[in-house]
Amino acid sequence: MSYFGLFLILFIITCAVVTFVVMWGKAGGVLANVKELTENQVIDSGQAEKIKFYYQSKKANSKLAAGILSIVGAILVGLGIVLVFVHNWHELPKMSKLGVGSELVIISLIIFIRNISKKKTSLLAVEGSSVLLALMVGAATFLIGQAYNFPVTSWGLLLIWMILILPIPYIYGSALTGIIYMIGITVWIISPDANLFELSEKIDIIMYLPIIPFALKFISHNKFTVRERLVELVLFVVIVNGLMILTSTTQNPVVNPFVMFNMIVVVILFISSIMKKLNLNMTKLLAKITIVTQMLLVVISGYPYYIEDGIMYTYIDVFNIVVSMLMLLVAMLGFYYFVKNNKSGKILYAITPVLLIFSEFANKYQHIDQAPFYVVNIYLIIVAVILIYRSTIVGSLSKLNSGWLITIILSLRWFFDNEAGVLERATGFIIIGAILIIFNMLMLKKKKALVEREEVSK
Repeated sequence: MSYFGLFLILFIITCAVVTFVVMWGKAGGVLANVKELTENQVIDSGQAEKIKFYYQSKKANSKLAAGILSIVGAILVGLGIVLVFVHNWHELPKMSKLGVGSELVIISLIIFIRNISKKKTSLLAVEGSSVLLALMVGAATFLIGQAYNFPVTSWGLLLIWMILILPIPYIYGSALTGIIYMIGITVWIISPDANLFELSEKIDIIMYLPIIPFALKFISHNKFTVRERLVELVLFVVIVNGLMILTSTTQNPVVNPFVMFNMIVVVILFISSIMKKLNLNMTKLLAKITIVTQMLLVVISGYPYYIEDGIMYTYIDVFNIVVSMLMLLVAMLGFYYFVKNNKSGKILYAITPVLLIFSEFANKYQHIDQAPFYVVNIYLIIVAVILIYRSTIVGSLSKLNSGWLITIILSLRWFFDNEAGVLERATGFIIIGAILIIFNMLMLKKKKALVEREEVSK
């Protein structure tokens, strides 16, 4: 071991010792003296309760932070163990490799079963032991698989690993292990060797299905914890990825892939809106952000014209046609649902496939060949204005900042657009600036009125 490595290890140990000493010194803390202060009438009982409540809340937050750091510690321990064996792996005989791999799994499995038997529900117990077991199973799968030359590629070993850890989330409710499965399956699906079913490689997304019931049940707790939101975020990405795979084709697509992507996001927005029991507020927010973000990317990079006119193919992907048309139908149904129920906040985002399809047809005509690009710009202007306007009504800074951000990005894009004339850019900036000033004045006026009402009521 190098001197630097030895110094690093000693430094880490020293920091740990100092931390424990400081924590032990503060063990008595303020709470231990509250009773004495109350008895000596330094503080009254009401103040004492407030102090206790404050430090109990602080203690709860520190427990959460400690739990998260402990999970990170468990992950680092697992990775460290793997690295130690990988470093000397080639020098070990096959039986030793089998023994090492089995021992890693057995030890982590004992910890896992022990926590379940004692019904431990802390963040460290659930996530730490589950992730450690998942990592050890993965290490054993790859190490033993390579040692005994299993007739599968590394991508095949990844699939085996994911299948082996699939029961863990269902047994112990581990969100992180479920996330590992979803990410691992996604990596496997997009790999060149993914072809589990001979009918079509698109059918490989069926491997997502086993984890979706766990994810939906986990989200339905509605505790709005970090783990729930993280599972919801990964599930959103996984569903978008899976549906894009289903509708993708190497030949002439039925629908422009950019339009199809919008349809998929609108379908997710629609489904999450009608599944009220799950309360998928984050999914709805992610869908809206995704639609606006990719529209902004279009403004920056230009509209993606994927479809080449006049090209006919003898082979027709019937599967792609059916799925694409189904996505189109559900997206249009979602738009109709939002219009019928007067859900103005969602109509703004659900209308994007309609606008893009309309602009695709308009693009065929000579004088409006840039229709899609103009439609996207106009759409984003409307979104920005509506967000800013709503922020003045409800006093939401997030809406105001979102509207400002869209406006700034559009302004910068137009400023650096060499095709636009000076007068066109100047006019655009003046209009946008005037609108922003007007709405900010309205917001300030509204806040001033609210302050005056509060003062009068007092």
